[in-house]
Amino acid sequence: MDLIWIPVGIAAWFLVSVVIGLCIGPVLKNCSLARESADQQRDERPLSPVWPSTGAGTGEPVLHIPGTRRPAVTGQRAS
Repeated sequence: MDLIWIPVGIAAWFLVSVVIGLCIGPVLKNCSLARESADQQRDERPLSPVWPSTGAGTGEPVLHIPGTRRPAVTGQRAS
């Protein structure tokens, strides 16, 4: 067996690893940016729920999740 194939094989593995690294690099960068964006959005949300009044004079709180529509007030509280 010729000994020339040993350095050729090592060089081939090196080149393959460089090419794979260049292909995977942008994907990992995009994943990192998406993760940072998700973390930032999570940190901007309030830690406790918002409890606004129903507006019907009952004083009972209605859970309102930011970004969603508030429930419509349909009538008076049942006695």
